[in-house]
Amino acid sequence: MVIIATSLKGIVQKPIYKDYILAEAQKTSYDAVLLSDFIIKFPESLEIINTELQGLSGDLKNTLSLEELIEQLLYENVEYNPVIHVPNINFADIEKMPILSPGVEVPDDEVNNVDDHYFFWFFDENGNEYEVTVGEEQAKSEGAAPTFVLSLLDESDISNLVVGVNEVSVVSAPISLRNFSIATNEFKLDKRYESSGRSEFYYAARLTISTSPGIPFYLGNKNGNEITKVRKRDIGEDLGKWTTWFPYEDNIESIVFNTFERDWAHSKKVLGKLILTGGNEEYFSGNRCFTTDCYWETDVYNNTNITNPLDVDYFVNPNNWGEEYEGDEGDLTFWKIQ
Repeated sequence: MVIIATSLKGIVQKPIYKDYILAEAQKTSYDAVLLSDFIIKFPESLEIINTELQGLSGDLKNTLSLEELIEQLLYENVEYNPVIHVPNINFADIEKMPILSPGVEVPDDEVNNVDDHYFFWFFDENGNEYEVTVGEEQAKSEGAAPTFVLSLLDESDISNLVVGVNEVSVVSAPISLRNFSIATNEFKLDKRYESSGRSEFYYAARLTISTSPGIPFYLGNKNGNEITKVRKRDIGEDLGKWTTWFPYEDNIESIVFNTFERDWAHSKKVLGKLILTGGNEEYFSGNRCFTTDCYWETDVYNNTNITNPLDVDYFVNPNNWGEEYEGDEGDLTFWKIQ
């Protein structure tokens, strides 16, 4: 990924290419442009990229090519396509020169308040290059330079996270008609996906209610909700953090959820799907490095309200207060809070 990103330095500095990336990223629900689509639009860019790659090869007998590098983008049996992700597309000043990242996180440094920062190349008006680190708050401040991050999407993400999918039914969960809410406390993460610092333990979920048949609701933020940050030494340990997920509603029909390792700089990827009346499917997503960076269900395309239901009606029984759920890479317990 670093090698491919390096070959894009000259590309992102040209206004015609930069403007296209920004315009196209705004049209998608995952705020990114497929590198393959970019090359189709600008065929000459492939030669530019491969020329850069050949220069990076040095004296190697077999010089690098973009096509060969893309064939190597395989992780946990999932084949990926490179994309240029613009995580601050809604905040950036599009007139400014973009900064470019290979998607590599900077080691956390608590002394210097460096937490969840990524490495970027900054280019001035003369084409001079500088190395900088940027955090989410800085990147998403109003008027910041566009942040271009080389990230990954698999074929299923590309086909299911279609244009405008996340603009449908963007509303909060309904107000409770009962006197209790559903929350989590005890949990355990069995795997560490984070390369530096603390793991960002998030959840995302969607539900349907009988009073609005066929209309899916998000629980809280549609892009995911933070549970807590988990230290490296606490992976595999029983932990606790109270997090209220939603107020119980008489009319809840079904819920599908997933917990995942959030990475703000990387593109959205499918977390699961809600099966609606009539068999229609409604996907939901969260930002992360790889599709499988999940704790509850790593096989995200089989994560539905049918195969992995959250039984909220269990808590209607006055004798039921808690229920433990065991996930692929982490467990959590839901509680009734009155």
